[in-house]
Amino acid sequence: MSDSTHPKSASSFAQDAKARFKQLPRPHEGLFRVIRGVEDTTASLKTIANWIKGVPDLEQFLIAYARSPYGLGRKYQSLAQVTVTLGARPIQAICTYFLLHRFVNNLDVTPFSSDDLWAECLRRGALAYKIAQSAGYDDPREALIVGLTQDLGVHIIAAMWSEDRSRLQASLRMPASIRLQEETRISGFNHAVFLKNIGAAWRLNPWFTDAVGSHHLPNPNLADRRTNRLTQICGLADNINEIFQSRGNPESVKLAVQNLAKLQSRSPLDLEALCLGAQSEIREIARDFHISVEAPFDMQFIEKALQTPDRTHSAEYQHLADQLDAVSRERNELKRLLDRAYNELKALRVSDPITEVTNRDYFLRALDGAVQALSRQEAPFSLVLVNLDDFTEINTKYGYEIGDEILKQYARRVATILRPSDLIGRIGNDTLAVLLREAAADGGTIAARRCLAAINGRPFYTPEEKAVEMTASFGGATAIPSQGTVTGERLLAMAESALREAKNRKNTVAWYQRPA
Repeated sequence: MSDSTHPKSASSFAQDAKARFKQLPRPHEGLFRVIRGVEDTTASLKTIANWIKGVPDLEQFLIAYARSPYGLGRKYQSLAQVTVTLGARPIQAICTYFLLHRFVNNLDVTPFSSDDLWAECLRRGALAYKIAQSAGYDDPREALIVGLTQDLGVHIIAAMWSEDRSRLQASLRMPASIRLQEETRISGFNHAVFLKNIGAAWRLNPWFTDAVGSHHLPNPNLADRRTNRLTQICGLADNINEIFQSRGNPESVKLAVQNLAKLQSRSPLDLEALCLGAQSEIREIARDFHISVEAPFDMQFIEKALQTPDRTHSAEYQHLADQLDAVSRERNELKRLLDRAYNELKALRVSDPITEVTNRDYFLRALDGAVQALSRQEAPFSLVLVNLDDFTEINTKYGYEIGDEILKQYARRVATILRPSDLIGRIGNDTLAVLLREAAADGGTIAARRCLAAINGRPFYTPEEKAVEMTASFGGATAIPSQGTVTGERLLAMAESALREAKNRKNTVAWYQRPA
């Protein structure tokens, strides 16, 4: 057993943890290469595919995930199609899950119950997914994957401190505050910080390690707003799961209800509806993420949580409470309608209504501002123009409605290849513009070729599932701040020159060459 009568210092805990961690099996090195390299714009699709194929079972797992409702929901046959369509961040997320799933399941934690822990992880993941959907988070799949993995630090602590496994097992039914204290007494860290430290040591993607490491903080204040939002969602999923895990402990119920009310959402969040929604998803999630346990939702704990003593004092009080609830619901509905109207008006000013990327006016204003800001830095940046070949024939042959549908698919394919920091807009009928930050000519060319493969590599589909083959031409230009400043207008003219060259050949990438 750990000696609790003589508390160890932080440095002693760290040294002990480091020595114990070295004794654990290390995940396949190829997984680290995929997770770190998938955002590298200089890495070709073939290179990424080879990295993935070098990891046992990863190719099959990615294709199966892409076919599932939590991936893309289409029957993709090849790894190339999956990598092009999923995009960098989703591939990072699912590969990180694959890494941790394999790593944890290879650990010996006897007699600690792995099934109990995975059941809690499964329930957290399903809750995080439904909360993210209801709250309007950009990609609920990220919340699902963080929810599935954010408590795996408990499993790793159990593997490293074999003498304390019975204490850890007993703490699983305790409220979170007590459980975290018990973990810290054993290892020097709670499971969230422990997993964050491991993720940092393995150089996993920062947004993931920040989210799993901060989900127990009452008010996470992370620099990245998207990651902060993700952390709040997954923290709430953890709070609600605590109601089940602690078998309705009043402290757990109070914390979940408080944080449910605090989370900003596009529509009011209902505790019972979230749990029922998560319950309906859990079997499919378990199947698609290879988790072979049952994770029941004992709704009696939720029903008790919703029955506050104040509501049972008298029929008169109940009537007043119901009236107050009705007024509150009406106010929330009005707020939701106003917010939606505001967002729709805002989107009309910024977004192109067909492709849903930024419109021409907004892109060109943003381009000028970005060029001024980037020109003050050392790193080069590039602008790429994309134009569909012979698109007017599509409108003539199929009509404008089908043409608009193809434009929407075309923009979506290009957008999935890009990094979150890149800017994309529709500046012409079938012309997209992409600003690539910190990308020289070679990196920009590789990014353009990956987009080219995404367009030319598979057909577009009409609403009637008729396949339509298309090609595209790409013209790019690079600004190098150390060689002199360039305006947004000048960079656009350089890219247009390269696009004209590409259109002469079609289905190719051309890059602007500065005059000698």
